[in-house]
Amino acid sequence: MQIITVLILLFALAVSVFAVQNSAPVDIQLLFWSFADISLVVIILGTFITGVLFTIVLNIAKNFKQMLHIKDLENKNRQLVEENQRQQDEINKLKAGQQPPLENNQTGK
Repeated sequence: MQIITVLILLFALAVSVFAVQNSAPVDIQLLFWSFADISLVVIILGTFITGVLFTIVLNIAKNFKQMLHIKDLENKNRQLVEENQRQQDEINKLKAGQQPPLENNQTGK
């Protein structure tokens, strides 16, 4: 985890150095909008920050989906543990010579 943090910081430093070295004013046209004499630093850092925010939003969505999946698996695990316990109880009763209870779907035929 620390390696990833260091790599992110190095990348941010590289973007910052690149932006400072390319600080000339530029004209930007985006669809119907036109911006004149905007510093290239603002454009570079703005797109970088937008990319970071977009990545954070995607990771939050992915983590939420994984959290729901984990919760579903925990519920299934709990149900399987309960079923296993019921079956172990039935096995123990059979070993002790007791009659196991009839299931709801059996008619006793």
